[in-house]
Amino acid sequence: MHGIIIFCIMITMFSFNGCQTASNLLHTAIIPQSYNYLKESPVAKCDFASALQEVQNSKSPFLKNAELGLLLFYQKNFNRSKTFFEKAISLYRKDESKPLLALSDYTVLDYMAEGYDKVFLHNYNALNYLLMGDLENAKVETKNSDFIQQKERERFYKEIRNYKSLKHIDRTLLNRYEKLFSRVDSSHNPYQNPFSFYISSLIFEEEGRLDDAAIDLRHALHYAPDSGFLHKRLEQYDKNNPISKRVELFFDIGRSPVKTQERVPVKVSKEKELRLYLPSFVLYLSQIDKIVLLDKKNNVIAVSHTLSDINAIKINAFRKMLPFMLDKIFKEVSKEMLGDTIARQNSLIGPVYNFLKVLYSQNNILSWTSLPQRIDVISFIPQINQEYMLEARDKNARVLDRIVFQVNCSEKLKNCYRHYVLKKDKFCK
Repeated sequence: MHGIIIFCIMITMFSFNGCQTASNLLHTAIIPQSYNYLKESPVAKCDFASALQEVQNSKSPFLKNAELGLLLFYQKNFNRSKTFFEKAISLYRKDESKPLLALSDYTVLDYMAEGYDKVFLHNYNALNYLLMGDLENAKVETKNSDFIQQKERERFYKEIRNYKSLKHIDRTLLNRYEKLFSRVDSSHNPYQNPFSFYISSLIFEEEGRLDDAAIDLRHALHYAPDSGFLHKRLEQYDKNNPISKRVELFFDIGRSPVKTQERVPVKVSKEKELRLYLPSFVLYLSQIDKIVLLDKKNNVIAVSHTLSDINAIKINAFRKMLPFMLDKIFKEVSKEMLGDTIARQNSLIGPVYNFLKVLYSQNNILSWTSLPQRIDVISFIPQINQEYMLEARDKNARVLDRIVFQVNCSEKLKNCYRHYVLKKDKFCK
């Protein structure tokens, strides 16, 4: 950022108009492009090796380690993956004392992990350990996930209690976001994740602790009460009968929402209107409705169920936070009026000041490029020597892609586990 400011000052030394042009370019082009928020990541093409190289250039230590961990997980390099996840976890723990809604003179701070980021780290790390057969550490990660979910929820409500009123917000501004909010399931809780409890139930089942597995499935059902899949699984535990060896398939589908900015005119007082960059998200909606498991005779054996709707998690968390984010922004804008007066009086300060005032920590559009839109699961009892087919289908039952699946189990575990990634409605092969 300092380099851009120096560049602008240098232009000002030769021509004030030239710097105004440079400043306009910063607002309309350089700021968004510098974060590549609309650039297609190699992850979208299932090119995880190239994505690993690209992530090395990340400006955020947290995002760099989190993304390296996830990309290595996608490559089934579970041992290296957990190393990077653990680095990202240690980084977010250093930031936990910072305010949830921090602004600092419109300067972009390092990316600060949000609640769902932390939960994803522990969920994926739990899968790392489970797929390696390390049940003890997998269980630790599921406990960490549960703890973080409760802590982040409490932290959020404590933060918003500090706001007695939201006088500064033009309510019509909130309406600009309704289209975004309407595209996700508004009932999905942004803090509690059914997938976390499902992983925990699998670990307890591996240990033969079916009562504890049932408790965690009930927790999952609390946040996904309409899930017939979870109800059916819970019935198996409640009967307390020996459970046959099963196959558990996990599917990372699509691409999660990406942070962006919208430059919109905002009336900050009766007399004054400013064009401010405000936070938003770009949604990438996969056509995949479900994954279907077929046997050799094309009989449907099982259908996938969504246990982590990351679109809804991220957008609903943003929705709850938005009024308070805007309140902070408007308070900062009111302080800015004096700065505007100074800027008008000094041609050197003006363009630089205009550049600085649109940047602020919660509007930092750095974000994950590799997180999926959602995580689906399939659970079924396999037949000996049977070969299966997995099909990705849309809402009209049209087959978007298919792949052969053959049961291959680890000797360390009672059940069999396999993870798949689907990008652009295709299986990454």
